[in-house]
Amino acid sequence: KQWYQRRVRGNLPRWGPNKMSIIIVSRYKETASHHHESQGHSMIVNKQGKPVAEILLLRMEGSENYVFPQGFLAPKESSRHSHQRILLDLCYDYQNRTKQDQKQLVHSVDQLFKHHKEIERSYLDDSMNTDHAWIEVVVASVHDNQYNMPHNFQNGRGVESVEWVSMVERPHIHSNMAAVMKKTLTMLKAYNPYNANMSPPISPSQERKDKPAEPSNSSNMPQILSRRESRAGPSTFD
Repeated sequence: KQWYQRRVRGNLPRWGPNKMSIIIVSRYKETASHHHESQGHSMIVNKQGKPVAEILLLRMEGSENYVFPQGFLAPKESSRHSHQRILLDLCYDYQNRTKQDQKQLVHSVDQLFKHHKEIERSYLDDSMNTDHAWIEVVVASVHDNQYNMPHNFQNGRGVESVEWVSMVERPHIHSNMAAVMKKTLTMLKAYNPYNANMSPPISPSQERKDKPAEPSNSSNMPQILSRRESRAGPSTFD
């Protein structure tokens, strides 16, 4: 059976390379809630002399792992379009929003992606790969230093929560994404828990238990999202 699975396409959408978009949205953690209703001055939180970053992460239904927003590119779809489509679909349930909401969301996300960087294009070593179908990732990094990211999250299909996770400890993510997280924090010159001797990674349930209550805007590819969850067709937002 294992031999047969290696000779076919398996659970991947297409033969050959299956390009997967992974989106890393970051911002610096602030003392005051600048991105909500606070009118006062805020200061960036520091640890060991470096700013603390917050990363936008998802928890999928039935999983205790965090994941980055991610999904497969549609045929002939550009990388930037896929980054924005996947972010809108997973974090805002774009297809089920009103036309007015969709217009505002697209404008905000479009502004956000004006300064995005693609930080990696590579083969992903994953159990879903076979001899004739494999995953190649395109990783985009967006630093939201102007707080353009809309905070009215709405869980997309298969998503249990959308969360800004503070990088004071290692989040509980799949091992094949840890290197990307470490690279992102290094690029941001932020406090990097991967460079310290740390306790085991925190799970989403531990994260919510340890942090104070916030407004209700909450946040499985642990071995990659399932085909059904990853392969939502392109949204018509362009």
